[in-house]
Amino acid sequence: MKHYKNLIPLLLIVLMGAGIYNTYTMAAQKQVQIQKNLTLARENRDKGIIQDALTYYEVVMKLEKNFSVELEVGEMLHNAELFNEAVKWGEHLTDKFPKEKEGYSFLLTQYIADQDYEACFKLNDKAVNNKCVNKEFQKLMAKIEYQFEYGYDQFEDVTTFSMGMMAAMAEDKWKLLNEKGSPLASGFQAAGLYNGEVFPVRLKNEWCYVTSDGKKKIDVSGLKKCQELGVLREGIFKAKCNGSYGYYNTELKQIADGFDEASSMNEGFGAVSSKDQWKILDSQGKQVGKTYQKVVINVRDAACQNDRIWVSEDGESYYMVDSEGKAVKGVSVEDSKGFTMPDSYAAVKKDGKWGFMDVNGKMVIEPQFEDARSFCNGYAAVAKDGEWGFINAKGTIVIEPQFAETKDFSNGNVYVKRGEIWVLLKLYRDNY
Repeated sequence: MKHYKNLIPLLLIVLMGAGIYNTYTMAAQKQVQIQKNLTLARENRDKGIIQDALTYYEVVMKLEKNFSVELEVGEMLHNAELFNEAVKWGEHLTDKFPKEKEGYSFLLTQYIADQDYEACFKLNDKAVNNKCVNKEFQKLMAKIEYQFEYGYDQFEDVTTFSMGMMAAMAEDKWKLLNEKGSPLASGFQAAGLYNGEVFPVRLKNEWCYVTSDGKKKIDVSGLKKCQELGVLREGIFKAKCNGSYGYYNTELKQIADGFDEASSMNEGFGAVSSKDQWKILDSQGKQVGKTYQKVVINVRDAACQNDRIWVSEDGESYYMVDSEGKAVKGVSVEDSKGFTMPDSYAAVKKDGKWGFMDVNGKMVIEPQFEDARSFCNGYAAVAKDGEWGFINAKGTIVIEPQFAETKDFSNGNVYVKRGEIWVLLKLYRDNY
């Protein structure tokens, strides 16, 4: 018995050796099979015999899990112009090999060729989450970063976006829309800018404030012969009654009246004119600073934004003052569109061209455009050769000039005029 015990370890060694030998033999045979079928697959691929190539590739893939081989199959499908199949294969690759960066680049190439930009941005999210963004992927995304599509609805006139809402007119009736272009209420004779709670609208020849779904919120019928209603800000609104502009609170108490023109109140200040002379009023109706020949009112009907007001004493040069009427030193331009939003740049004209300036008077984008709108939500509209496009905050053109007119962006959406109609332009990067 003692001798048998001594033989057990030796037997185990022999058995283990035999097992290792068999494993290596099977692995070697498997590799022979893989190489044989892979060679046949590539030969048929090079001859353009795709179906036979796929048959041999299938054998290889059953024998081992190999990303490089499966990527090779995808590239074969793409080169054979089997684009639908290539897309499906790319989706298979990113699901089966979620950590392989080249799979994402391959699939992104297929989506771009298919012009499926929505899928491109969804894939970008997936690649970022899986930490699979390489330089090739970044270059591909950069090429489509500002691809866009148009909405279906067409309008004769539109307001600019304000607090994510706007109004549009078709067949002489105005609708209230959200920033995706979806109608919320309709049937108005006129409509103004949204303040986050209400729109000023005219319905049945009477002005009032309504919520975004069209329900009356503030009744201003106590104002006699009201001809125009401005945006409500900080509890104060402008109204044109009996031919002159004034400011009122929501209880219809008059703050100031008797002006030929007026901006809406913003940041507690408004601009008014009488007999071609402009002045700045505070929320109590008291004048601040000097009297000017002109004051710039921006596209949102505000004179004061970012504690800056653009003024001109001679009608030929403009400079900035703060809400106390103090001038920002060293600023002199031929014209300005004013600031539109916090932390944005104002479009200014100098030496016959338009550029962009910050609140401290620094020219951040040199004058070079025929015309421009101030920055809003990261973009500014600029004109070149009579057509409008958009730049980013670095001054780079991201949407080539091609439109008759434009409004301002809101979360990747903007209304542009194509010929005689206004349509919604939607950036895929913000709408997927």
